[in-house]
Amino acid sequence: MKPLLTFLLVLLSTHVLLAQSRITPAPMPADRVTVTVHPGIELFTVVQLLASQYPMPNKSAYAKETEAYFVPFVNHPAVQYARQLKKVYPDLTELGYCLDNFPKVRMHYPEHSVWYTLNGKDSVQTYMRLCQQFFEDSHFWAFYQ
Repeated sequence: MKPLLTFLLVLLSTHVLLAQSRITPAPMPADRVTVTVHPGIELFTVVQLLASQYPMPNKSAYAKETEAYFVPFVNHPAVQYARQLKKVYPDLTELGYCLDNFPKVRMHYPEHSVWYTLNGKDSVQTYMRLCQQFFEDSHFWAFYQ
């Protein structure tokens, strides 16, 4: 019985080893990696960043450059509105997914949202419209490109 079990074990092991040898290894990463961020998410992040409503563990080079780029819009109505919202957290930027068809932005209001509960439906939808206006006024698409 032992020889039969040994034979079966060797046979199965050989099959697995042969199958593994046919697997093509993943290509090595290129020297540069391209990361694409949803433009709506980035838009809402920039507005919150300008409103000092996006707590960061440290001031990254990107955050500093973004603030410098958008300094003319630091008092835009969207930024001012973000400053006065009752409950603002970093994941408020998820509302950016409600924007599509870039660069000719369309807005889709969520039917239900925890943000409606935290800040009121009218307030959140006003904020979303103001962020869409920020997109136009600040020429955000040129920045994003």
